[in-house]
Amino acid sequence: MENRVYIIGHKNPDTDSIAAAMGYADLKQRTGMPQATPARLGDPSPETRYLLERFALPPPMLLADVYTRVGDVMNAHPQYLPTDATMRDAGTVIGEKRIVPIVDAECRLAGVVTLDDIAARYLREHDLASGAQSRIAIQSMVRTLDGELLAGDLEGDWQGRVWVGAMRTESMVTLVQPGDMVVVGDRERPQNAAIELGVGCLVVVGGIPPSTETVELARAHNVRLIATPHDSYRVTRLLNLSIPVSEIMRRDAAYADLDDLAQEAEETLSGRETVALPVVDADRRLVGIVSRGDLLRAHGKGVILVDHNHSTQAVDGLEQAQLLEVLDHHNLGDLHTPEPIYMKLEPVGSTSTIVAELYQDAALDPAPPIAGLLAGGLVSDTLLFRSPTSTPRDRAAGTWLAGLAGISLDELAQGMFRANSNYEHTTPQHLFAANLKVFEWGGRRVGIGQAETVDIAYFEQHAEEFREEMRRLKQTENWNYAFFLATDILAQSSKMLIPGDEERVVANRAFGINATGGCVELPGVVSRKKQVVPPLARELA
Repeated sequence: MENRVYIIGHKNPDTDSIAAAMGYADLKQRTGMPQATPARLGDPSPETRYLLERFALPPPMLLADVYTRVGDVMNAHPQYLPTDATMRDAGTVIGEKRIVPIVDAECRLAGVVTLDDIAARYLREHDLASGAQSRIAIQSMVRTLDGELLAGDLEGDWQGRVWVGAMRTESMVTLVQPGDMVVVGDRERPQNAAIELGVGCLVVVGGIPPSTETVELARAHNVRLIATPHDSYRVTRLLNLSIPVSEIMRRDAAYADLDDLAQEAEETLSGRETVALPVVDADRRLVGIVSRGDLLRAHGKGVILVDHNHSTQAVDGLEQAQLLEVLDHHNLGDLHTPEPIYMKLEPVGSTSTIVAELYQDAALDPAPPIAGLLAGGLVSDTLLFRSPTSTPRDRAAGTWLAGLAGISLDELAQGMFRANSNYEHTTPQHLFAANLKVFEWGGRRVGIGQAETVDIAYFEQHAEEFREEMRRLKQTENWNYAFFLATDILAQSSKMLIPGDEERVVANRAFGINATGGCVELPGVVSRKKQVVPPLARELA
């Protein structure tokens, strides 16, 4: 199983979410958790991209979910065999998983052989006596018999009946046909008689080599002559295991894809005789094998949440993961864990502030690019300390980070706000989703989007498009209410766009106003966390 610990912000990540994830991952790597990996749950905003480009930092990896997948728990180094391997080869490698994948020349899955298949074939010893239906490669036969080819061509194959030369020579010559196989011990007369009959193969058992004359006779008649240390009984059993696995493999056997959910693999194995599944990639190449034991031992991916602690905002599959820590500056959410974990929820303006203070606690300085990114996250969430959520701790952390990065916070803020207010290549639908958070109060699901801007006119011009998008999402996402805040950074106020009468009634009660249209004016309101969520939660809880 992979040992990464993902440090993840919320869905529809804002700048603070991504900055905190990257900054905290760097700190964890430097303090004993090298597997800490920053991740994001959506595309960076223009503001975030501006910061990443300015400080020459790659965006964190995009993560769809943290469900446990087959690739996380499989054995990545499985035993497997080519299609021309023998049944005896399969028996030696099949192991406790009771199954061996069979692959073609390009390592693509061709089928599987199970322990039951081998056992069934081993018991069918009459097949060869009555005439083998499968061709057996001479190389495979010699290898399976632990034998030595004394005469004849090692290339090619054999097919026919098998005779054990226990009868009188006179009887044998009346039964054996050209092309048959004769298995005989240290008896030169029947050995030579079989050669002169033109048998396809003569196997001399018991570990006693045939005479030089017999070997020369076999060469003269172009008869394959094999000497083996095994007795006649074991040879006939081993011949049955010389056939290629391709003859009896299960070509339609179940398998798992690398990205299948572990739960789906469990369901596939449930009720089946086999205890394991081959695992293939998109090109059907074998990449592993997963057993019931592997699935039972799965313990979920390690996850640390930053900048949120509500399940509706968290990565999909969190219930299957190992939640290790939470680092946030929002109200306490609804997460549950089976055991105690480290949680740090602080009443400050940004999670980047908390990360900066943790660097200080560890007596470490973030590198200038990380310091600049954290400063950007702090500036974004506090609106350059103008937000009512801003605290002296935020200002102190911002000053310290700016010094390490060698930047001016005022100049950084101007660049960020300009980047975030360029709407040339975006749409109202994208803007609503870009910084959306979903809450659940009193059994009601509420979606609240926000955009911070220095171009409030854009939102006034496209207000109806925002309302249409909210109406659509209420239906498709099963929300009870939807709101959107267009926050004017310069005027320090917000326009709340509402899609219908239900939201208007709730807004009027929550904010003590008497709005009548589709836009609610909220002077002095700039913080969703501190000025919008609490009154709505009180009204709807």
